[in-house]
Amino acid sequence: MIKLTPEVFSEVMNKLSEAYEKEISKERAKIYYEVLKDEIDNQDMQRMLPILLRECKHYPTVADIMSAVRDIDYMPKLK
Repeated sequence: MIKLTPEVFSEVMNKLSEAYEKEISKERAKIYYEVLKDEIDNQDMQRMLPILLRECKHYPTVADIMSAVRDIDYMPKLK
């Protein structure tokens, strides 16, 4: 497991900002990162993006992100 890096976090958050046409402040991004960095890894951060885009009507909260990551754990592993 590769711990969540600032680079991957920023990449995914930028994609969310584009998709939802909403910029988040640097302070809010720091809060999200501080909460998520010890909970999920790079792969899960990238894999949950399509789930959030399908399921969230508004810019996702930390709770939405954690829920999407839990959904990944229940998805069948594709070969």
